[in-house]
Amino acid sequence: MKVVIIALLFAPSAAQAPKWSALHDLKTPADQQQTAKKQTETTPNPYKGECWAPAHLHIKANAASLLQGQNVPGAGIDAFKPFKTVLKDGFLAVNCVKDYMYYRGDKFGDNKHDYKLGPVSHVSIVHYDAFVAKEDRAEMTQKKCFEFCRTVPNMGFFGIVNGRGCYCTPYFTPMESDSSQCDAVCEGDKTLMCGGKSKSSIFAMHMCDSTKEDLAVRDDNAKKLMQSFDLQVKVAKSDSSDMQDAATDLQTRFGAVGDSGATGLLQNAKVFAGELLHKAEDAEAVATKLGDFVKTASSLSDFKDPATVTKAERVMEGILAAEGEGKHVADQLTTLQALAAGENEVSTAILHEAEDLPSKEPVGADGVTLIKDVHYCTGPNHYLGGGMTVAECAAAVTSKPDLCQNGYFNWHRSGSRCHCMQSTPCDEKKYQRDQCGGGTLQSCRGDCGRHTSAIYHVEVKKEEAGALVQYYPAMYWVDKKFQEMPMTCSGDLAAKPIVGQSKDGCAAACDTNIHSCVGFQFFNRGGKDLCFLLSNFKTGFYYTGCGSSFLQADKAPFTAECYAKLSKFGTSTLKPNPSGKCKQCFTKLTKANRCFN
Repeated sequence: MKVVIIALLFAPSAAQAPKWSALHDLKTPADQQQTAKKQTETTPNPYKGECWAPAHLHIKANAASLLQGQNVPGAGIDAFKPFKTVLKDGFLAVNCVKDYMYYRGDKFGDNKHDYKLGPVSHVSIVHYDAFVAKEDRAEMTQKKCFEFCRTVPNMGFFGIVNGRGCYCTPYFTPMESDSSQCDAVCEGDKTLMCGGKSKSSIFAMHMCDSTKEDLAVRDDNAKKLMQSFDLQVKVAKSDSSDMQDAATDLQTRFGAVGDSGATGLLQNAKVFAGELLHKAEDAEAVATKLGDFVKTASSLSDFKDPATVTKAERVMEGILAAEGEGKHVADQLTTLQALAAGENEVSTAILHEAEDLPSKEPVGADGVTLIKDVHYCTGPNHYLGGGMTVAECAAAVTSKPDLCQNGYFNWHRSGSRCHCMQSTPCDEKKYQRDQCGGGTLQSCRGDCGRHTSAIYHVEVKKEEAGALVQYYPAMYWVDKKFQEMPMTCSGDLAAKPIVGQSKDGCAAACDTNIHSCVGFQFFNRGGKDLCFLLSNFKTGFYYTGCGSSFLQADKAPFTAECYAKLSKFGTSTLKPNPSGKCKQCFTKLTKANRCFN
């Protein structure tokens, strides 16, 4: 799901009319908002005197049980006492959209079977009709919907569909739709519009007298996001630099001897390194924006001064926009980092877009060590299942020593999902911290107690050979006497270039791409590892003048090895066949009776 707008739970304060009307300029990060066809009442705060007063609404008996029966975190899901206190003192029309929240964010109402937000944000919309008894319902107007939603905690917006369908929501998310407009008049006021047949008129609500507190919340969130970007950008730039430096040097060396297959692979690595760097720079730019807003916020003091309140609202609007942009960029950067580490199930393992499995609380387990809480370790991993406790996950890890060799595993509170590392252990550089802990993952959208990951370790019987035991040098299928010689191979890539993984890690990454990967090319240059997963073999060079490694006098050592998966080729051959009848064979294989100067 592409979250287009992340709403403030506390909408900006507006004691003065000009300040509140300025929110007409509020835009989504994707700049897709359009002005609603008709604006609400021209007086910005007709309800100013009602803040914190008791609300007078007749509601269905026990209607609140819809929310309290599922006491899990999230706006519209948390236990609360609705309709007791006025929490908002103004509203403003901001958009006309087909709202994803109305169709996919209803956990309890008519659309509950289409509810999709469990693993993403754990929030739900709240319907007017679900809580107000039929005999007490009034014909719907913008004002009537506002007077209902302003008493529901943590709701920043309300929407009206088809002239009468009122609902409260913590945020709204435009989705693809037709060209229809919000042209349905309100049942109770024919001069105003209340949505359309499929679209919602969306209104932002203004929080009662909370500018200073609202700014503090936004300022704190901005600082946490900046900290997460600092760590994420540092790691991404390091990975990009390692990949770029190794690829540039090796490309020059192999280009000098006409090994076009190797130089082509290394060019792919340079391109991907640039992609990773540019996305890190995008994240850095957002962090700079947030820093500017934080600096401005720290300079504000007298919140009784209308001018200060106005500045604070502009800062909050800026932070809101930067947060929306930043979370989108962070998701993209996290995905690229995971691919560079050999991860292949990025959305499931990191972005938490898997099915909403029931969550189990962690339990104590003998012999299990918590390495890092609120973290996730990227790299080739194996999915062991969902709905597990930590103890059950640990037991699954120990039962598969061939896959979970080192005993490190990620346990996700979202669906209690269990993944074990297949090759190298987690290390500090590979930690991807969850936003709940001030880090980079976008797995917690509103609940840091449930949607987080942690790294654990349990002792397992080690399989010394690891994933690499399933792979042989490609020359094994061509001419066994040369299988110890340095070799390069090329073909179509099965995944993005990988940096920082050992040969065993590359083999594990190939295993996770089980349907597309048949082998891989591995380089080590100056301690920096590069790996390319291949879906076929096309060209290759094997260097018989180097002995078993690229070790030349007065030259730094580096390694070039080509591996093919035993289960894919068995007793067949990879030797070039001029007839073209061997589809899996190399199309061209060059014997280079030389090494490097």
